[in-house]
Amino acid sequence: MDTYRDAKLYPAQLQVLEGQFLGWDKIKLPPLLPIHGVRVKNRMPQLAVILDAESIKSTTGTTLTFAEDGEIPGADELATKKYKQMYEPTTFHAIETGVMDETSFNCFITAPEKGLKLYKITYSDKTTKTIAVMPMLGPYGNEARFDCYPKNIKDAYLNVAFGTGTTQLDALEVGTNQGTPSIGYLMSFQPGGGGYTTWDDDHIDRFHDAAKNKENNVGNYINGHARLYHVYDTFSPKGLECLVVGSAPAAWVEGVLLSYDPKHITTSEYQVPAIPADSKYASRMSTIHHEELLANPVQFDMITIFSSIEHDGLGRYHDPMSPGGDLQQMKNIFELLKPGGILVLEVPLKDPDHVMFPGGREYGTIRYPYLVEKFILEGMYNIEKTICKGKEAIGGCNKVETLKERFRMAKAGEAETEHAVSVLRKPKV
Repeated sequence: MDTYRDAKLYPAQLQVLEGQFLGWDKIKLPPLLPIHGVRVKNRMPQLAVILDAESIKSTTGTTLTFAEDGEIPGADELATKKYKQMYEPTTFHAIETGVMDETSFNCFITAPEKGLKLYKITYSDKTTKTIAVMPMLGPYGNEARFDCYPKNIKDAYLNVAFGTGTTQLDALEVGTNQGTPSIGYLMSFQPGGGGYTTWDDDHIDRFHDAAKNKENNVGNYINGHARLYHVYDTFSPKGLECLVVGSAPAAWVEGVLLSYDPKHITTSEYQVPAIPADSKYASRMSTIHHEELLANPVQFDMITIFSSIEHDGLGRYHDPMSPGGDLQQMKNIFELLKPGGILVLEVPLKDPDHVMFPGGREYGTIRYPYLVEKFILEGMYNIEKTICKGKEAIGGCNKVETLKERFRMAKAGEAETEHAVSVLRKPKV
């Protein structure tokens, strides 16, 4: 069987068969399902099961049954009810790899209520077939019994490959609860309608008014406001076209930006907040699905990403599965930023590097330099202090030396324990 590293390319075009589903009562599956890597329209690779529609109608195999919430004491709430909208497959451009590995149905929690959507697939030799697609998202709990990713898939997340070199990160934990049961897999909000949450005037006013008064800790992140005030007081957003990536569900970053009078704020999300058309902020703010932005890119003067990139590729927030999802996303961000533009980036910093799968990543001296390698580091910003050590050929601070100094200061009690905000500039040429 092909491994993740050695999976062969099987280019194919997919066409959705509108309105056609294979009902759950018609489907029987083998005990283990084949995992493919799939290239989705305007997305990074994700993991999915691709099934021959005729073979899963057979009389052999396992008939699917679903536990209703509360029907069985202690039973897990399944995707057919709570998360049925969460990650239904969209139209694929091409299948990128062959079979990576096999896993059980437990790992596949996206379950549209009617059954699996059907597609017509056309291979490079022009043969066609009808298939069903099941996107892979699991595990969906914090307990060891939900750790159902095959070893070579997990290894792909733990190993950081660049060119011919591979670096082994220090640790990878699967299903880490990080101190609270709610922060494991699928803590994301359910989508619905035009947006999974609405940013009405009252919601935005709360954060805008707090920022105008330079209030701190109005939102999810300790000293998040204070760190951004320090950055924006130095690199002003006034009059700039600004992009915020991954700030929802609360418009707290947008509220801080509004207090500096930017030209416009665009928020890009996988779960898009809705701003009412009659909102007083409608002319100053807009929201867009991240895939739509990548498909129709425009460039911005300033981009702010606060505690978001570290989740990319892990699937926790409806994003496509990809071991290098954070690095790919940073390439996307680089292209969305004007030459000379500023990226305000907050990610968890830890020595040594660490992956909490599917919770998030913590960046140390191994992965952080690769994350920001195309940018000039202007400095790392705490509430009051700015850290910058050494120099690089492209200009700015030396990324590794500055990060090491941040770790030293935090350990010595010379800086806050919260993660410093990196201010990065895209080179002008």
